[in-house]
Amino acid sequence: MRHARRGSDNASPPAPVPAPTARPTRPDRPATDAESLRGEVFGLRAKARTAGLIGIAQGMLIARYDLPGPEAAFALLREGSQQRNVPLRVLASAVVTAPPPQSDDEWFPGRGTHAPPPDTAFLRSYAGDVTDRRQIIAAALDTAIAVAEADAGEVHLTDPAQDHALFLEAHRGLDAAYWDEVALVTEPPVPGALAQSRLAPVAVPDVAADENLAAHPAGQALLAAGCHAVYSVPLITPERHCTGALTLHRNGPGTWPGPARRAELLRLASDVAAWRSWYRRTVVLDALEHLHQHRPGRDPNGR
Repeated sequence: MRHARRGSDNASPPAPVPAPTARPTRPDRPATDAESLRGEVFGLRAKARTAGLIGIAQGMLIARYDLPGPEAAFALLREGSQQRNVPLRVLASAVVTAPPPQSDDEWFPGRGTHAPPPDTAFLRSYAGDVTDRRQIIAAALDTAIAVAEADAGEVHLTDPAQDHALFLEAHRGLDAAYWDEVALVTEPPVPGALAQSRLAPVAVPDVAADENLAAHPAGQALLAAGCHAVYSVPLITPERHCTGALTLHRNGPGTWPGPARRAELLRLASDVAAWRSWYRRTVVLDALEHLHQHRPGRDPNGR
């Protein structure tokens, strides 16, 4: 998977935007049994994708700490996840990709005082806990939908344990048939993957007129849901690494959003990328440290 890169954006912040609820694509149509079933299947497939990664992390913990089996490894992962409020899948990915602990007492000796969260317009307008990953991502998505006047949207973040594939983190609107197609994105023509590889936003005025996307299952699911226009912005850290994509949808075809709103979305994407970089360097490493220091059999006095 390609690593998109770009510099940070320190432009003046936009006015805070209230977080709306995204408009459903077909608000007057009740959910059918088939749609409910698709939603259940989507949830089961999401669990299956996560289970493989967690299984790898369990195996590594068993070997590293001489644990008696998968149950003990899972319990250790779950404790670290709950104590540091880091999703189990995110902690498992960190276990798989982080270098081995550097000492018996500390995973990362000499980390010292944590850096404060980045001073960005998005975080200044956010009134919640900056360590709450789920709420931050949801707030960013709702803000983006409001800025772009979109009908739906989603946030993908890269997963280092899966070759930086784009993992679906939050979504609004559309239906499970589409979300199932973009739950784990590894390559174009899905707009988020294009934005990641091109290091720049991607606009699709009409999915039906885009030969590659219209032939892809994700594009077909969008058209079946009545959605035509797509706009995707890569999340680029100050260190110029792509860390995800913010993708927005509109039912009607056309060139969208306008230049001013595109500039706002770029600033928001830069802010979210800076937050995620900070989160991975602080909150996730704290969770790994907790896991290492609370492993079964370790002397609590460090001896």
